[in-house]
Amino acid sequence: MYWVRGWAEMTLAENFCNGMPISSLDASNNIVYGDPQTNVQIYTRAIATFDTALQNAPAGDARADTVKWLVAIEKARVQLDLGDVTGAGTTISAVAVPDNFKFTMFYTQALGDNQIWALNNSAGRWMPGNNEGIVGLNFFSANDPRVPMCIGGSAACKTFDANQTRTTSFDNNFGPGTFLVQLNWPTREADISIATGTEARLIEAEVALRTGDIATWLAKLNQLRANFPTFKQVSNPCSATVQVSGCPPVPVGGALPALADPGTQAAREDLLFRERAFWLWSTGHRLADMRRLVRPTSDGGFGRAENTVFPNGPYYKGGSYGTDKFLVIPLAEQNNPQFHGCLDRNP
Repeated sequence: MYWVRGWAEMTLAENFCNGMPISSLDASNNIVYGDPQTNVQIYTRAIATFDTALQNAPAGDARADTVKWLVAIEKARVQLDLGDVTGAGTTISAVAVPDNFKFTMFYTQALGDNQIWALNNSAGRWMPGNNEGIVGLNFFSANDPRVPMCIGGSAACKTFDANQTRTTSFDNNFGPGTFLVQLNWPTREADISIATGTEARLIEAEVALRTGDIATWLAKLNQLRANFPTFKQVSNPCSATVQVSGCPPVPVGGALPALADPGTQAAREDLLFRERAFWLWSTGHRLADMRRLVRPTSDGGFGRAENTVFPNGPYYKGGSYGTDKFLVIPLAEQNNPQFHGCLDRNP
């Protein structure tokens, strides 16, 4: 449960603007209103919570290894959010997270649907992006088995879910033949892995790149690609050894084509974050990665220009993309008399 709390704290800081108040309950169940905190303060809080989780994982307990691996992945993730590359390397290397480790959220109709499936495949309120806002990645046109998709209502979609008959978005902004449906989670009960050995290898790759070890960086990325069946999402129906109807093609032998060193640091960073985007697609990582890319180097980021990372230009429903680089703290937090909105608009 300490790990769950740390994961929640980390997620708040990764996705919302500076100024999130974290309140609590006293012994009499009265709300103790929290003061607005910066994301750095909340990240620091998350690290302390992860450390507490580890301290409460007794040696020899059957579940202790799970907690140990979970803490290593997420603590190192927070350390990268803070720009502490050395700390992230120490954290992730101290615990040998197995390649096939997956901490998975399970779904059943009796309790609730997989909401990615519900809001995209079923209700049509969400749709995967493809080259969005000039600089968006080509998740659909890449035809990549890590992010399988189909056109709504097509035979390919019905191969995985006979009930997938929607051909347009709920507001008809996308006509027949243009509504994209994700297939990583093709059914309402498909499981989602939210902490994985895949992410552990990607963290190791980033640490290697940012400390000048190009050979290890490339080897880590290619280790992932060479073992697609091990590192893909557990509910991804695409096989690396047998061509599945409706799936993007995967080379025979179970490996995606190996990557080559693009030769410059900027291009290597582009490749790293593209690989992260495809391996970790729709698991709550991309916004935090985009914020890291535009965060000043003095704050541990990569110092990229915002219009090279965040969608910009005309928006398809009218107007232009905005300039926020985070989610705005919900209006309901104004019930807290100590909360007065975002402290700033910084990434």
